[in-house]
Amino acid sequence: MKRQEFIEYFASSPSIQMHYKEGNKQTQILNKDLRILQKNVRIFIYSILGSISAMKVISWLFDINLYYVIPFVVGVIVLSLIRFSKHTPKSFKGMKEVTERTITPLFNGAKQKTLNELVPLVLPGFNYQYNKAIPLDEMLHYSLFENKYIYDLLSRDALVGKIPDENGKEKNIRISEGEVSYKRIIEIKGKGDTMNRTTFTIETVFKGFILEMETDMDPRSKIIATNKGYFPPSHIKFEDCREEEQGKQKYWQEVNVPYSPFKDCYKILMDHPSPSDELMLKNLLVALKDITKRINRIIPIEISKGKIIMLFESERDVFEIFPETESFDPGVLWDDLVALSEIIKIVKEMELALSK
Repeated sequence: MKRQEFIEYFASSPSIQMHYKEGNKQTQILNKDLRILQKNVRIFIYSILGSISAMKVISWLFDINLYYVIPFVVGVIVLSLIRFSKHTPKSFKGMKEVTERTITPLFNGAKQKTLNELVPLVLPGFNYQYNKAIPLDEMLHYSLFENKYIYDLLSRDALVGKIPDENGKEKNIRISEGEVSYKRIIEIKGKGDTMNRTTFTIETVFKGFILEMETDMDPRSKIIATNKGYFPPSHIKFEDCREEEQGKQKYWQEVNVPYSPFKDCYKILMDHPSPSDELMLKNLLVALKDITKRINRIIPIEISKGKIIMLFESERDVFEIFPETESFDPGVLWDDLVALSEIIKIVKEMELALSK
């Protein structure tokens, strides 16, 4: 389907318009409740801070012992809590209610139905699944990142489908939209007699698509060609967020390769390579060199557990079809889905090269 046809179909389909309008309505309710909650949190914090400041001023002006002013402060805090409870939307009285009343119906209902009518028009055989993206515990089974530094993986949206190989056999494939972050330690030097202190920031090291495809390759084969940027140099300190994971990547051997682009951009790892793995690595590097040059981007890839796992960096939030401020453009979704179809072609090309 062409871009204009896709846009016209979105505008003319009664079922899509019904689900989309319902999703927009729920999104507006959710955003309104969030704004009220944020406002009440600010009022609550300002009330406490104001009460403490007032207590100190009254104590200083009238030379009153602080103990006599404390009941006044407690009264203000209690009144603030009552107001906070009374005016906070019911859907935010607990995280369970947030999920059950607002978020789950929105995404599992309108969003899923809308996308599952649109996605197959560009990607036949694929469907959208909310909350089916790769979770953190599964991501830690792979070694495309320095696992011990992974602070979090934000992932919910996924496309799931099947693609045929060169023999017509269908292979399961999942494309997860995700964001990986590390916890970076920052040392702040003290001035004069002040002691040094440490703080931290949460840094996003990857945002984009995590693609997994089942293959007929030996599940014992383990080859990685990942982005060197995911393995920070020793002078930059990151917290070991997962101590139990520290030993898991030690058995990987780093492999030196002759191609200069790989020396600069890729970290090549193998695990006790067999002759067949050596041949697979050779085919992988030839294909990866060609694809990297053609699309001018680093494509981290791992072959393990009988799967191909690839990373494609992207700043796009492809599946956010209910924006808070601007109107949704179906043409942009078509562009993003076409880009995903190109990614699928790349993984098929890579699988074909590895099966030689």
